[in-house]
Amino acid sequence: MTLEGHRRSMPMMSLGVAPDQAPASPPSHLGNTVGWFDRSVPPGAAQGRAVLTSHTFRWGGALGNELNHGLLAPGDVIRISDGGGRDVCYRFTGALKVRVSDYRPDSGLVHDNDGPAQLVIVVCSDYPLVGDAAASRALYYADLVTGP
Repeated sequence: MTLEGHRRSMPMMSLGVAPDQAPASPPSHLGNTVGWFDRSVPPGAAQGRAVLTSHTFRWGGALGNELNHGLLAPGDVIRISDGGGRDVCYRFTGALKVRVSDYRPDSGLVHDNDGPAQLVIVVCSDYPLVGDAAASRALYYADLVTGP
């Protein structure tokens, strides 16, 4: 995955379900790797939302930290390459933060296999002063680019 115009390129890996039944994240030592949730539509699908995950570290140093500090601006292009010469592009449209305690899996905020062709990058946000669990998730949405 490449963030065009930001000189940022990250490896991607296919991942399943985490023990808490959420989309899994890459191994914790891979702070700049992106995971594709293999139960969502694949990147480039003509319909539905591809779900991607990455890490946010409490003290910085991961992709999620950069996203949460404004790395993307509306209109930025996210390019995903399959390694075989096929690329798909998405245009960043905006972000939403949702508290973990308020999130409902059936809300359509993350999972949507039937809606418009999009991706969402899910990262942690709002670490408390004490404890390890982030209080929120930041959701970064982008629409599939189907023209120039």
